[in-house]
Amino acid sequence: MASSPSAPTNAPATTRPVTIITQTRVLPDRNDDFAEWQQRISDVVAGFPGFVDHQVIPPDPPQQVDWVILQKFATVEQAQAWLRSKQRLHLLETAQPML
Repeated sequence: MASSPSAPTNAPATTRPVTIITQTRVLPDRNDDFAEWQQRISDVVAGFPGFVDHQVIPPDPPQQVDWVILQKFATVEQAQAWLRSKQRLHLLETAQPML
């Protein structure tokens, strides 16, 4: 799973919103399991400080074979705190068998 924050360049780093984009490929027979897992992570991130919004784009083969998840935060620091959070890291561990 690849995640990286990206932010517009027209505001100071501490005040501009940032979007984490995650793209991941799930085992073909695990898409339903991953959808349930994704709902759990969406529920957790929604309560995280600085969380603004998210979008989950499921695969649509053959054009798009990966899941794409966008998570928007108010600041770079809050996005980085989410990326390093124990809650997120634990959830990522539980997703590994599906990837």
